[in-house]
Amino acid sequence: MLWKDIKLATLKKIDPSITSLAPTRNTKDYLNAMVETTNRGLQDLSTAGKYITKKIIITQGKIKNILPMPLYMMNIYQHIKDDTAYSADGALAYYFEVDGTATVEIKVGGVVVETLSPIGRGFKAFKGIISNPEGKTAEIVFRGSYPYQYRNIALYDAVFEQEEDIWEYLSEKRYDLRELTEDFYRLVTTDLVLQSGFNERRYEKTSEYYWEGDSVLVLNGQQHGEWIVHYYAYPKEVTTETQDNDDIELDPEVAKLLAVYNAAELMEDEDIGKAQYFREQYEAGKAQLNPSQNLGQRATFVDANGW
Repeated sequence: MLWKDIKLATLKKIDPSITSLAPTRNTKDYLNAMVETTNRGLQDLSTAGKYITKKIIITQGKIKNILPMPLYMMNIYQHIKDDTAYSADGALAYYFEVDGTATVEIKVGGVVVETLSPIGRGFKAFKGIISNPEGKTAEIVFRGSYPYQYRNIALYDAVFEQEEDIWEYLSEKRYDLRELTEDFYRLVTTDLVLQSGFNERRYEKTSEYYWEGDSVLVLNGQQHGEWIVHYYAYPKEVTTETQDNDDIELDPEVAKLLAVYNAAELMEDEDIGKAQYFREQYEAGKAQLNPSQNLGQRATFVDANGW
């Protein structure tokens, strides 16, 4: 419904003789206050059962770790005394994670080209581009004087444009929908569709995922494809800059209730009896809202690391 329609419907609730949005002595204050009351009503209605349902697309591409037995590289290993090296011919980039105080060397053809000194508790990720135009053997060497842990070790022979693009070598990938969307309200936890390609899963619902907390989706980090994730959204707030012809993205029955809510709020200081009458109308109508099964707008997300 358009913003102008919601405003006019609100004014007509207060005074049925009003036919225009032209500000007058009687309507100017109502119109000025309506932005604030409308946003309060939108927040209330968006959580009342008739949700705005949207979807976000999450994509993951194939990752080729050229180290031998690459899946074992996801295990957690502990460094005590002896150095441990992982090597592959022609490597052009690396990735690993370390927990503790360590010394890690990156070698090309037996020559140290970079030394990293991770410090601190908790696993921290390190990645970088290796200059190796002659395709020599590259190594990641874990050294140090103290015990520490490391995991998710990878060497790649892919050419990355910049360091930020280097793939994270993870057994699970986590996506926080609160960070990926601007209007996230609540998860739709039973509706996840995977599309992997013509020769694999073309388009089907999947149960191969987990939720952490109330907004984090966890996927298999080594599975490639496109996931369609549905979520309930908050409506877009109105502002003083909202144009009369802007769509407020509300179901018609919800938009009608919004006008009743606005009328109740606007009459609170002028006519408490009338305000109470509108409030009762609003609460009765809200209780009768039927959950919507219609999908809303589509949002798209592509992982920043090229997934």
